[in-house]
Amino acid sequence: MYFLLMFLPLSLLPLAYDRIVSKFAFLCFSSVFVAFIFAIRGENYGLDITTYYQIFLDKNYYLLDEPGLTVINLLISFISKEYFWFSIIYSSILTFLCSHLYWKLNRKVALFSFFILISNYIFFQMQLNIYRQGLASLIVLTAFLFYQKKLFLSLFILICACLIHKAALIGGVIILVARIPLNRHVFILLFFFSFIPFGDSLFIFIAKYISNIIPILSYSLTEYARLSQEGLMDASGFDHRNLPVLATLFLLWYWKIELPSSMRYGNVFLWTFILSVFFASIFSSNVLVYDRIILFAQILQPLFFCEILYIKFKQQKLILHLFFLLQLVFTLLIWGPRNFVPEISFLSL
Repeated sequence: MYFLLMFLPLSLLPLAYDRIVSKFAFLCFSSVFVAFIFAIRGENYGLDITTYYQIFLDKNYYLLDEPGLTVINLLISFISKEYFWFSIIYSSILTFLCSHLYWKLNRKVALFSFFILISNYIFFQMQLNIYRQGLASLIVLTAFLFYQKKLFLSLFILICACLIHKAALIGGVIILVARIPLNRHVFILLFFFSFIPFGDSLFIFIAKYISNIIPILSYSLTEYARLSQEGLMDASGFDHRNLPVLATLFLLWYWKIELPSSMRYGNVFLWTFILSVFFASIFSSNVLVYDRIILFAQILQPLFFCEILYIKFKQQKLILHLFFLLQLVFTLLIWGPRNFVPEISFLSL
């Protein structure tokens, strides 16, 4: 992760750019740079991404329930099966989906949001571990860009995301709920909900219920429930990974901020954020399910946080730069590759 030090000069450059075209060009340059940096990693650097490469080489290496990744691999392999080609395409897809999402939601803070994202642990997780889940979540969020004006296109993109990872099915729930008017008191209610230690019983009951109405999830949820009952799957805990999401949720309520990005799209992204936190809390007795649901909020958090600071502090961009540098130092020196500081959980669920 020490290559992140190369991002330090980049973080100062947006100060010189105020025009939309310049910002867009710099965001594209930054995305290319970040994608290339991740693409030159070694074949054994990362966890699940090494398995995905084996699947890329041989689709029978690990059979997936969802065919979407097989189609993507087939398209990529037409050009080359070399690891660098695989790596740079995968990294570019994730990186550009992130930057495109931020740009469409709010151009004023898209650059800062992207920098804060790439200094956050979740970006490394998506690049090195949870690629398929990260890709599906980003496609769901992209689908919501068409939610108001092109609902059928939004639903089609959502279905495509489900073909990559089942976690995308939560997008269907969000589309149903997003038309309900959003009360700001929901923020503080969900904030406190996030600290409630829901037990195995509730998770197992809900898992069985969902399995009956959505058969495609039956095998996964049944297996998760079994692992939880037998003590083979740990519960989630709240630590430094959750703090940015919870802090953003609290500030939205405390400062009564109306986010331009969310208002422009009928609050569907704000609903996504809070429902992600809510459902993750209910399934907190299983860390794997929790991590898959909270990811939507973790992706949106840098943008929402930048919007809050940008509005509250009268467009003082220096504050955003300072926050980026602080988070970068934390990622490098505390959460970093050696992880010499143990995980700090302020509540074990």
